[in-house]
Amino acid sequence: MHSMATNLDITTSNIAALITRRLAFGIPPTSTDPQSQVQDLITASQGTSLAIQPPQLTAYSQFAAAMKSHNRTALKSLIDTSFHEELPALVSWWLTTAVNTPAKARERMTLLWHGHFATSIQKVVVSSLMANQNQLQRQNSLESFSQLTHGISTDPAMMIWLDTIRNTAGSPNENFGRELMELFTLGVGNYSQNDVVSAARSFTGWRFAPKDLSFFINPSQHDFGTKTFLGQSGDFNGDQVIDIILGQKASAQFVASKVFSHIAYPISPNDPIAISLAERYSPTTTPISQLLTDIVSSSAFSSPQTLTGLTKQPFEYLIGALTALKIDPSTLPPRKVVIALRSLGQVPFLPPNVGGWPENRYFVSTSTTSSRLALIQYLLQRGDISPIEEASPSTRVETVAYHFNLAPLSQPTLELLNQRINNPYGLVAGALAAPEYINA
Repeated sequence: MHSMATNLDITTSNIAALITRRLAFGIPPTSTDPQSQVQDLITASQGTSLAIQPPQLTAYSQFAAAMKSHNRTALKSLIDTSFHEELPALVSWWLTTAVNTPAKARERMTLLWHGHFATSIQKVVVSSLMANQNQLQRQNSLESFSQLTHGISTDPAMMIWLDTIRNTAGSPNENFGRELMELFTLGVGNYSQNDVVSAARSFTGWRFAPKDLSFFINPSQHDFGTKTFLGQSGDFNGDQVIDIILGQKASAQFVASKVFSHIAYPISPNDPIAISLAERYSPTTTPISQLLTDIVSSSAFSSPQTLTGLTKQPFEYLIGALTALKIDPSTLPPRKVVIALRSLGQVPFLPPNVGGWPENRYFVSTSTTSSRLALIQYLLQRGDISPIEEASPSTRVETVAYHFNLAPLSQPTLELLNQRINNPYGLVAGALAAPEYINA
């Protein structure tokens, strides 16, 4: 029986492998040096095209025309198409992009921001707007958080989702201003209700053109009065409010903790780790890519707590499995993909609320375990496991551990895999169901 080291202490090579698990959907590492590994991922993500072309989706202008003409039949048809045909096509497109691109770190961070600036097609309705937002998040996923936040603030899907398009000087809507601070940039306890009111006033009159989706401010609906916001006073607009927020130390800690929590293990903005990272990090000027480098270089990332600190999100799990099994997502029926993801607890573009999806252990239950096993069987019928089949039985555990980036293995997992060395399909199924794979 083949034996393999089960030491769960994090070695240098284990850190490099951990980086690709957290930032690249579990592809095997290209380097044993952590700094080289993260730089390889960032370089690959900065030097390639953004994504394959999104599918043909219905333009917002068609929805606007149907609403303007009060054509309920046409509007219902557009809505049905958006939910039942275009949403599955959109999920398939993102899967295909993430599996086929060398820019894995960019796709992983796009997924982070997709959940952070959570926006649902349930209210937005228009799938093409969801696709545009996804491209915006992808384009800015490794740039400055300021650039990303300013872009999101004028994104039509977000403007519909959090009612910016209904925000007027005579009747300020607080939804976007509140969530901007509570969920996106500062966190609870770092602003007051008066700040929420002032923020809402600053975003009044923000609109987008139905035809070409271009952003504009309607001066007749904008509040030009003086606002007091986070201790400063002036005739602020929304962009200035965002700049004031991102200049707060609390914002640097908030963003640093958010990113750390998604690639290492959960921490709060007031954790010493977040405070330490924030000493070098500015949401306004520091690229997110640099924050990632600082995080993986920290002693906290190299701790045993990081090794078992996260559970893969279902979409993340599926991307990794498809990549490892060399399955082209475009060959899978889009609706079946959505059904599978729904059973696992996460359909992209359809978060449960403005807070996004719950995390980690939320995705591990009796129901999701059963759904994951069914998915594994489905994928194994279509995937390429030749690297494991072609390996000699004595090296198959080591081969599968490398191929699916599982090392270091716990003793129970090692024993389970060793029992299956003469059954390549069973061995791969065991690897995909192992805690070392489910835990990011």
